[in-house]
Amino acid sequence: MLRKQPERGYIDSLRVYTEFLDKTPEQIIKESEEDIRSGKLMRERKIFNELREFREYLEGSGIAPMSIKAKLTGVRSFFNYYNIILPVLPRSATCARPLMENRAIPTKEDIREALTVADPIEKALVLTGVASGLAINEISNLKVEDFFKGYDPETQITTLHLVREKVGYEFYTFLTPEASRAVLEYLEYRNRTSDSKDGVRQNQLFLKNAHDIL
Repeated sequence: MLRKQPERGYIDSLRVYTEFLDKTPEQIIKESEEDIRSGKLMRERKIFNELREFREYLEGSGIAPMSIKAKLTGVRSFFNYYNIILPVLPRSATCARPLMENRAIPTKEDIREALTVADPIEKALVLTGVASGLAINEISNLKVEDFFKGYDPETQITTLHLVREKVGYEFYTFLTPEASRAVLEYLEYRNRTSDSKDGVRQNQLFLKNAHDIL
């Protein structure tokens, strides 16, 4: 079965695909299986032209290239679930890149403005990322222990000693006093409803689900 996390995206992709073809999912699978049983070459099967035309439709709809890629991935997952081999489509002229307006790097002023309306966890996350240069997956894996081990109350600078597990790369990074204060304020905010029996709440610096934070 498809994992729950991306399930909504897969369902939305399949909905767009079935509406484009004006067919039900059952019809699409049945036709694909009939083409396989009849021994047709991949380029002769309905799925070849339908996928190509669907991609062209998405490219002409004005949505972002990354969204096109996500929708095609969702459709492919649907076919893969039913063990249907998909054709390799001719290379698209449109590369899956973020739109230009989404590629701009925020300025210090942009960040300062965002922080004025950020809640405690948003402020702590932003300042941790800016100060440390860590990727979002590395930030999400930080432990409360990592923070307090490296926090210096005198300078208010936090030294993080971390290891990238996949490559075994050991490194240090730092949180500025402003970032450290933001983390402390966030922890105080989070702990207002703290349950000492909640291991996740006690161990993870940043909780991954919003309902765990509130």
